[in-house]
Amino acid sequence: MFHGRKRVDKVTLSEAEIKAIEDKLEKIGKNNRTLLAKRAAKEYTKETLEQTAKFSFLSPDFSTLWNYRREILEHLFKQETQPEIAPSDLDKQNLGIIIDELKFLVKGIMKSPKSYTLWF
Repeated sequence: MFHGRKRVDKVTLSEAEIKAIEDKLEKIGKNNRTLLAKRAAKEYTKETLEQTAKFSFLSPDFSTLWNYRREILEHLFKQETQPEIAPSDLDKQNLGIIIDELKFLVKGIMKSPKSYTLWF
């Protein structure tokens, strides 16, 4: 017994379960390489932000992902130098981005409440 709990025998996974895990790892690796390449190319677009959102649900503990999201958001906020956008419209646009990001983070925390990287 360990802390009042009985030791449980190791569970052997079926071939289908192993295949599913390997597929998920392959998908995570592919997405990881794609996002790292986009970050190196300094691709800071809303589409890339959406891609990082999809990837975050596969691997919420990948800290580079969250740093990349921060860089994208900072870039989107710095676009205020565009003269064709009125300051009040820009504030509304930035507020919308912030609200969307907070909603996204709440979903992530609900799915992975023990993810230190996500909380940080």
